[in-house]
Amino acid sequence: MTAIDRPVFIVDGDAVSGALLLDLLDDAGYQAHWFKSGEDALAASRTDPPGLVVLEINLPGVSGYAVCRQLRDEFGPA
Repeated sequence: MTAIDRPVFIVDGDAVSGALLLDLLDDAGYQAHWFKSGEDALAASRTDPPGLVVLEINLPGVSGYAVCRQLRDEFGPA
């Protein structure tokens, strides 16, 4: 499985930005999922690891930096 075969995760607490990115990626033919929190994205990554993550830094709860570190620790660099 290549990275393009896996979903794109959008992690953005802002409803307008998240919905816009989701629509753009869906229209471009990507399988995209939008999460409003880092915790939700991390939970989903355990069952369906992402090929790409578009990540906001200032998330509610766990910061984008912490999410990035945890994803790299669990799945390693691409």
